[in-house]
Amino acid sequence: MKINLLGPEEAGASGQKGARPPEPHEEVLSPVPDEELPPELDQPPRKSWLWPVVGLVVLAALVVAGWFFLQGRGGMKATLRPGAKAKPEAPEVSAPPPSTETTAAGARPESLGVSTAPAAAPAATGFPASVLAPTVAAVRDIGRTLEAVGTSARLGLVSRSESGMVVELVAKSDADLDGARQAYLAAFPGAEIKASSRDSKILGGQRFRQEILSVALPSTPVSTPSQVQFLDKARLNAALRDLAKQAGLSVRTLDCAPQVEEAQLKKTPVFFRAVGRKEAISRFLEEMTRQAWNLRITKVLLVPADVYGAEREGLFTLVLQMDLCEER
Repeated sequence: MKINLLGPEEAGASGQKGARPPEPHEEVLSPVPDEELPPELDQPPRKSWLWPVVGLVVLAALVVAGWFFLQGRGGMKATLRPGAKAKPEAPEVSAPPPSTETTAAGARPESLGVSTAPAAAPAATGFPASVLAPTVAAVRDIGRTLEAVGTSARLGLVSRSESGMVVELVAKSDADLDGARQAYLAAFPGAEIKASSRDSKILGGQRFRQEILSVALPSTPVSTPSQVQFLDKARLNAALRDLAKQAGLSVRTLDCAPQVEEAQLKKTPVFFRAVGRKEAISRFLEEMTRQAWNLRITKVLLVPADVYGAEREGLFTLVLQMDLCEER
């Protein structure tokens, strides 16, 4: 860059264009030779104040943005943990009633070592405990039948309903069959034989005598519990299954039919089927009666696994038809 201290050149005596003769007493300055200036000086003047201002503006913007970001994170702390992913929120649903698998199991007999869940809720005042009279009577009659038949004969099919009982007796001789018949009738004083049939069967090379009795049972009063323990339909499944397991039965079927109404009650028909030895069946029925659940037994069926064989003697299928009763 050249710096001319003389102003625009004019022609002078030297023959150069723009030169002029010096005035008297005028100091003549020699032209400055052209020199290369340092790079830092060969630049237009800079605005040194611009960059600090820009830095302050950027810093302020970062502070403001960071404040808003932290405010947004504050609302997320309650719902997200570090590293957790946000999930869509499900609509709020009211909590369902307690599950039957855990709560109904509490209504079980202490004599079987049952524990854990709370018992079924007591019935409301005024619920007729007499509704359980058929259950008490049915359990009593089945228990007497299982105990009456001794070792000289075997108990076959047994059906007990409110109208009476049908009993099958099997023995190897007429004498043994007569003894079993008398023992059975002695367990039900006042019972009336409505019909009977006797036959012979040969199985596995052995001869058996079979008798089927249809008996009208006397109407005898039973003592019912003073307070009924309520099971609703949701808790019934766990209660019955747990009680059967504790007694030594294997449950095969447990179903409920639609609810129907009676004059004073609403009832849900229940079908129950389990397999086990006759001792386990007795324990199960007795403990169910002691629990005083709002279950009314309408029919009991005992089906022997093999009335003629020895391997599965005493093994039965228990079938119960019941009503789960509720107040209207």
